[in-house]
Amino acid sequence: MIELIDNAMQKRQYSTTERKMVEFTKAANLVNFIKDNDIDDYESLHNKVDEMRERLYTVRNALKSTESRLKEVTADIEQGRNYKQYKGVFEQYNSIQPSLTDKLLKRDPKTDFYEMNRADISLFQAAERHLKKHLKAGALPLKAWKAEKEKLTAEKNRQYGEYIESHTRYSAVFLNHVGVFAGLHRDNSAYTNPKHYHPHKANSSCPLSESNDAQYGLAEYLFQEYNLYKFGCRR
Repeated sequence: MIELIDNAMQKRQYSTTERKMVEFTKAANLVNFIKDNDIDDYESLHNKVDEMRERLYTVRNALKSTESRLKEVTADIEQGRNYKQYKGVFEQYNSIQPSLTDKLLKRDPKTDFYEMNRADISLFQAAERHLKKHLKAGALPLKAWKAEKEKLTAEKNRQYGEYIESHTRYSAVFLNHVGVFAGLHRDNSAYTNPKHYHPHKANSSCPLSESNDAQYGLAEYLFQEYNLYKFGCRR
C-alpha cells in the first residue's frame, strides 16, 4: 500500500513546485498514519476510520451526558439557595392579615408588602416550583449537590480533553489524507476495487447526499464521511 502511494505520487503532474511540496507533505503524513496504525490494506484503513469515528461519538455522547447532569445540579443548587434565602420573606408575606384600621381605610397591607418585595417573592416561588419533588422528600440535599457538582466538573474537564484529542485525531485523518486519496483515486485504478466500496444511503437532511443507492470507492467514502462529519449530518 505504501509502495503504491509512493509510485502514484512520483507519476503525478504538479502545476507548481509549491503544490508538489504540499501534496508530498500530505502523502508523507498518510504514510506515517498507515505505519503508526499497522495498516496494510484498504479494509484495515476503512476499519480504522470507523473505529476513530465511533470513539469520537462515544466520547462526545458521554460528555453531553455529563454536561446535562451538571446543568441540572447547578440549577438545583441555585434554586436551593434562593429557596432558603427568600423563604422568610415569603412566610412574612403569607402571615400578613389586615387590621381593623386597614379594613376601615380599605387598605391592603398584603398587596403593599408584595409590591415592595415582588422580586424576592417571585424568586422564592420559582424555587419552590423547581424543587417541588425534592421538598416532598424532606430537607434539600444542598451539600450532596455541591459535592456532585464538583465531581461532575472534574469529569467534564477530563472528558472534554479526551474529546479534543479524539476530535483532533479524527479530523487529521481527513484533513491530511483525503486529498491524497482523491489524487491516487484519479491516478490509479487500484482504488476502484469493488471489494472496498462502501454503500451510503442518502440523508434527506444533508445537502451533500444526492443519490439514494450510490456506492463510493475508498476516496469517495472518506470524502463523504468527512463532509457528513463537518456539516453535522452524523448522529
